[in-house]
Amino acid sequence: MSYINPQPGNSVTQIVVKIDRADASTITLTNGVPTAISLGSSALTIPALIDVKMKNANDIHSWSQLDSTAKYQVPTTATNEINMNLVVDPVSFFGAGGSTGVMGGSGASDTATNLGLAYLSKYKTKLAFEIHFQSVATPVTGSTGDAATENIIVRGQGYITGLEPSITATAPVWVTPINIIVTGEYIFSAS
Repeated sequence: MSYINPQPGNSVTQIVVKIDRADASTITLTNGVPTAISLGSSALTIPALIDVKMKNANDIHSWSQLDSTAKYQVPTTATNEINMNLVVDPVSFFGAGGSTGVMGGSGASDTATNLGLAYLSKYKTKLAFEIHFQSVATPVTGSTGDAATENIIVRGQGYITGLEPSITATAPVWVTPINIIVTGEYIFSAS
């Protein structure tokens, strides 16, 4: 199963993470900056998610002036990152193999589904990703009552890193962290 149900017993509210090769996705640029991303037909839905964290950390430039007893600070560029943990599914981790039937598909240019997470990381493949927050409560403009629900999608581009599968006697399934180091901005949209 590739969903996280944030509210136990409620299958309506779910988080879904999909990835695809950036060169297999449609990326709309405005002034050289991605403003829309649409994954290709071979996108890989990451199964067996344990947790998902979205990080946005602004760097801060600080300086002191002789006429003040306090420091001055301004935000600069942000570091964006997606951190997840998942139970290792052999097909999504090592690849479906495609026509070759071999782990990792037919090499670095194969589809995300055929390559799998380990080979997308190994080949340093630039990815496009989508995180679907399904049925998120959002305030209705001008309303003082209950919030409406809608699906929010966060999109971006990045690289897989931080794979570290492990197994223990007390947790007898393979689990691994997986990070998507985001290059550029998050793109937020409602569906």
